[in-house]
Amino acid sequence: MENENKDTKEKIALSSQKNIKISARKMSLLASAIRGEDTSYVLEYLSKSDKKGAKFLVGLVQSALSNLGTSENVVLHDIMVGPGMTMKRFNFVSKGRVHRILKRSCNVKVYVKEKSLDNSAKKTRSKK
Repeated sequence: MENENKDTKEKIALSSQKNIKISARKMSLLASAIRGEDTSYVLEYLSKSDKKGAKFLVGLVQSALSNLGTSENVVLHDIMVGPGMTMKRFNFVSKGRVHRILKRSCNVKVYVKEKSLDNSAKKTRSKK
């Protein structure tokens, strides 16, 4: 999906995946680490990461880059992680009791956009 903002004339592309078998809390840790970064850095960071969600995010970022049509001067504009479907299972324990097991999943949307040439300098994050 490709959108063009009328004010800034920037191309924005979207890639999404639903019901990824990892909890939204674990996936959002990775998402906050790469949000707003250059896509070449993001792909390198995720390929070296040993987290389970990294392989899903690599595929989403590559899909968003192909939707945009170009892979040069592209920044990861936004990443949204939300809860998905929850499968409910039971673990039978002693004395006829049951413990509930929740197998959580998440939905992820990745937005990439082309860097504007005048704002090519990377913003420095303030440390609190």
